Amino acid sequence: MHSLLLLLGLPGALFWRELPPERWSDRDVQEFLQESPWAHPAENASSFAPNGVQTFIGSASIVRAAERELERRTRPRPDPAKPVEPDEYSLYLKESKDKVIVLVVAMADWQKMSDAEEANMMEKETLLKIGRRKYRLEGHFPPTPNDSYLRLVFPRDIRDSDKTMVFELYVPGAPGPYRTVEYNLREMKRDGKLDL
Repeated sequence: MHSLLLLLGLPGALFWRELPPERWSDRDVQEFLQESPWAHPAENASSFAPNGVQTFIGSASIVRAAERELERRTRPRPDPAKPVEPDEYSLYLKESKDKVIVLVVAMADWQKMSDAEEANMMEKETLLKIGRRKYRLEGHFPPTPNDSYLRLVFPRDIRDSDKTMVFELYVPGAPGPYRTVEYNLREMKRDGKLDL
């Protein structure tokens, strides 16, 4: 149902299948990272909690390309005389991309991760469910002043019979911090292969 609404609601909803991220409009890049098969808001069951917390699958190759494109368009150009050092997260993904699933969570206040109690709750309460299997958080990359996203790392154990991934989250600092987001694995294919 979600896919049908997505296709009906967005006139250019399949731009990510037709064009590489370098050829997307600025609006396409934003739209893709907010509402696509790889991006969904994490909702709280409470009617008192505000809108969903934005999430996306940061380990998917199409998402990595979209993030690079967004950064290229929005960040100031570095000094060409200085070499650009890859950050720790980029190096980690390069080495581990086929072994992990990274869920990226938008943080309204990145400094909330410095609260040890909140960080501990996140580590303890956050899970990935695939079918009847449950996976604990393997690690995370906290948000920084230059990157306001929390990046959660889970083991990658996807089987042909799997249909969905459900993330149960504790989002530090979010009103109604317990959130859930579901991703349909069958929608996350590119050129016939799962892109995670």
